[in-house]
Amino acid sequence: MKITTKNLSDTKVEIKVALDEKDLSEARQQAVTRLAKEVKVPGFRKGKVPTEIAEKHIPDNDLNSTTLDIAVRRSVPLAFQEAEKNPLVIPEVEVTKFVPG
Repeated sequence: MKITTKNLSDTKVEIKVALDEKDLSEARQQAVTRLAKEVKVPGFRKGKVPTEIAEKHIPDNDLNSTTLDIAVRRSVPLAFQEAEKNPLVIPEVEVTKFVPG
């Protein structure tokens, strides 16, 4: 994870976070685990599908959006901690580029 900080004013800071492949693969694994509980696969009870099999049956859009959500929720607090800043309000997050896989 690469973090760059830019002070816009006394009360505003822009923090850019670039996640590497390792960070995104961990988030993807968590997304598969989370979504595997909801996917229906013939021959398995709901919530009991192994993650390897569930991954093949999860729609790509669902998997990508959940992966991105997990990655953002994990990286934003770490970015503030590393930048030694405390947010006064909920930060505005903008994803500029996401390459699945």
